[in-house]
Amino acid sequence: MFKTFYLLVIFLAVVQGQIIQNDLINLTPENFDQIAENGNIFVVFFNNFENYKKFIEMLKEITQVSTTADDEESRKLKFGIFDCNESSLICNNLGISQNVEFKFYGTINKWPALTAFLTQIIEEILQEDELISLLDKPGRLLVLYKIITCPFCHDTLEEWQHVKKYFSNNDKIKVFTVDCTRRRPICKKFGIKKYPKIKFIYNSIDNHQTVFPYEGDRSYKDIEKFANQHIHATMN
Repeated sequence: MFKTFYLLVIFLAVVQGQIIQNDLINLTPENFDQIAENGNIFVVFFNNFENYKKFIEMLKEITQVSTTADDEESRKLKFGIFDCNESSLICNNLGISQNVEFKFYGTINKWPALTAFLTQIIEEILQEDELISLLDKPGRLLVLYKIITCPFCHDTLEEWQHVKKYFSNNDKIKVFTVDCTRRRPICKKFGIKKYPKIKFIYNSIDNHQTVFPYEGDRSYKDIEKFANQHIHATMN
């Protein structure tokens, strides 16, 4: 999935023929039904729009869809945003429960790579929100800091998936990924200057924070060993 994600970023960054400029469509309670019924549109729903300006900036870049002159379907593809604060009724009826979600409206979704890309970004945003809420609370955090333009980060992300799965049922630690392109304040707070970077963060019950940087190989087994060592050390 992450290789697809990385290739898509390159694909969108390189001009391969005709560039189709699609502006983001601002959906409102008044025009939502009409636009959605026309189809071929990805709609991103926000419950807290102010926190997702970086996501909107990224989405605007995606709307410059690189395509060929005879790719009629891609030329029809549109991107829209809907602020649930303007109409909670519509979002409730659609089952929008998180701060940011997206849905595709059309007969057939012919853009699986783009769907995977948006899904990954949204999952990261929600994880980053949860991380922010836990930064000052007692507990143990294992955090991977990365940026989208770093090829080494994408290699590490493949190993990171194993780490996340390994600790998914461990109540002693939570594992997060932070995109420093969107969350610069978090990365600045922890002194992140090179990517990828992994840190183990321990917040004790007396509000003392200790940060342990990981300096080993990027294999998931080495990362898991590092985290387990610090879990045990901070329990004694």
